[in-house]
Amino acid sequence: MKSGLFLLKPAPGMIIQIYVRFCRFDFLHGFCRGLLHAGRYVQFLEGFRRHENPEMTIRWAEACDFGIRPLEQFSFKVAPEAEWMTRPKPNNAK
Repeated sequence: MKSGLFLLKPAPGMIIQIYVRFCRFDFLHGFCRGLLHAGRYVQFLEGFRRHENPEMTIRWAEACDFGIRPLEQFSFKVAPEAEWMTRPKPNNAK
């Protein structure tokens, strides 16, 4: 059986939410703007995570490289992009 490559790139204004399973529960692991599926492995493209200042008043996205992972450990869904996902880290954030 041949396994090909599959690229998932959502429409503009949409992102991919990445979930990891632990003891029958799914936890939000991060976000990405595309994913490459090859056989039993997946690579999340343009990955990022949400960060907040200590007062929890400002949110922004910071780039994150999730690497190449076994597909069985993750699930994902396409969702609308929130406004903080395009915001860079503010200069006054710690």
